[in-house]
Amino acid sequence: MIREEIREELFRLQDEKYRLFQGRLIPTVEQDSMIGVRTPQLRKLAKQYEAVLPYIDGKKLDPWTHNKAIQKSVESSRIIPEQKVYLKSLKVSPK
Repeated sequence: MIREEIREELFRLQDEKYRLFQGRLIPTVEQDSMIGVRTPQLRKLAKQYEAVLPYIDGKKLDPWTHNKAIQKSVESSRIIPEQKVYLKSLKVSPK
């Protein structure tokens, strides 16, 4: 998946009520910048190794998202041990 495809997929998974709910919980974040995708759906997307790898390998995500994508991918039973070792080696330190 390329960046625009992932963005489109996130908006396809968007739950407007959940976005508004999360916006009330995190008042320091501009609500219009939130998409509102529920965690199980994000985990499912993160477990697609081939789709996620270009973003992790190329360090195209902010540090928190980068490390969370690695964490969720490593937790997946769909990813083989060798892939998990490689992903863990790509963790970055928070800025």
